[in-house]
Amino acid sequence: MSIAEQFEQKINQGDLPKPVPKFLVTAARAALWIFLALVVSLGSLSAGVAAWFMTDPVALSGAAAGASWVDLFLQALPMFWVVIALLCGFLAIIIFIKSARGYKYRRVYVVTACLVGFLALGAALASAGVSDTIDKMAYENIPQYNGLSKPRMLHLMKPDSGFIIGRVQTMDGSRLVIRDPGGGVWEVRLDRETNIPVHFKIQIGDCVRILGDASSTIFTTDARDIKPCPRGIRHMPPQPPPVIER
Repeated sequence: MSIAEQFEQKINQGDLPKPVPKFLVTAARAALWIFLALVVSLGSLSAGVAAWFMTDPVALSGAAAGASWVDLFLQALPMFWVVIALLCGFLAIIIFIKSARGYKYRRVYVVTACLVGFLALGAALASAGVSDTIDKMAYENIPQYNGLSKPRMLHLMKPDSGFIIGRVQTMDGSRLVIRDPGGGVWEVRLDRETNIPVHFKIQIGDCVRILGDASSTIFTTDARDIKPCPRGIRHMPPQPPPVIER
């Protein structure tokens, strides 16, 4: 008995399962493509935030004394977004390959297209300022995400080496008052030799990193360099204005 005859016999005997309704097939395909679009969107956003961190012009390398490039690369916040982007990329590739017509394309082409697409979209989102917004939203809405910034803060908060960070509470022409992540209040003295980037206009509430001659006993420092905090630290929770007794 041929295969055609076997099928005909099963049809006549009612042994074959009922065909799936067309609208269910269409709905399943639509759901699959919607899920693929969501995965690609999340992956692109994650890649954008990762690129935004790694291309920070105010990197930690200048302040994290003794840290190798491996230590800097493996800091939690950038890698958090890298891992999400990689997982989304893997899911996107699997979903596309398993789709109705995905078998037509060689996997190397699919992987390459996914990689290039994520990098291009991520770079565009980072340059458009979207990554900064996403990082701030994650900081405000995901408590566990806040803890990932602590190792980065510890890299910068080294008073014995002259490095301190904090949020500006008050300021005038020759003095800043900042509060560090631990709640300590520092008086930062400025003079004509203090180096401040031209593009950086210090305002109340800004997170700054300072290199100078710091004293952790009286919480003062004569600043030699003042720069904005690296990305991922700028969203330190604001503290109430301190009162300094004179």
